[in-house]
Amino acid sequence: MNVIYIPCFYKRGIDNELLQKIVENLKEEKIGIFSVVQFSKNLKKIKKFLEDNNKKVFLGRSVKLGKVGQVLGCDISSCEKIKEKVDCFLFIGSGIFHPILVALKTNKDVYIANPLTKEVSKISRKEIEKFKRKNEENIRKFKNAKRIGILVSTKPGQENLKIALDIKKEIEKNNRKAFIFIFDTLIPEELMNFTEIDAWVNTACPRIGIDDAERFDKPVINVEDFYAIV
Repeated sequence: MNVIYIPCFYKRGIDNELLQKIVENLKEEKIGIFSVVQFSKNLKKIKKFLEDNNKKVFLGRSVKLGKVGQVLGCDISSCEKIKEKVDCFLFIGSGIFHPILVALKTNKDVYIANPLTKEVSKISRKEIEKFKRKNEENIRKFKNAKRIGILVSTKPGQENLKIALDIKKEIEKNNRKAFIFIFDTLIPEELMNFTEIDAWVNTACPRIGIDDAERFDKPVINVEDFYAIV
């Protein structure tokens, strides 16, 4: 089945009120900016405004998308490419998944400029440490798990059955049992029916193991965490 992706853009743009708040809140000199597709057309305007206010601005190019300053799903390569050049990052958008992911991966402060609310906020160190502690706890519990479920999505761009099969083999090498669960839309609460499973490995969108981790009654880790501990 062919899949066609149609980008949808925020038409109202970035107003001067939000631009002024950005300058007031960001004291750092070297800033990396990024956004999701909805707000990507505003990046040039924001870059120019910041440079007019004596800031040095950097935009990386996404490996998967080939787009400058854009992130999508688990692809934050546009930020990882420039992390050594910047003091902090500025996200143009309305969610926290990508800002938190960038903060975790780059160890840089991340600000959020929300065009919908016209507010500027910062991902706090407390939030980052909370995610780190939860992830470390899940990894520790996973190491002691005997029966492991491997989550596989059928959604285009998220389907990683080959990786799931490789993980299954790796788990079974150590006298543990592994089972593959294939789904389209995942509802973590439904997994509570499988009481025999001790822990989960997520091979789909990584936000399942980040945003939705609290909804699982058993520890869940993402693919990269699995390969880091085997």
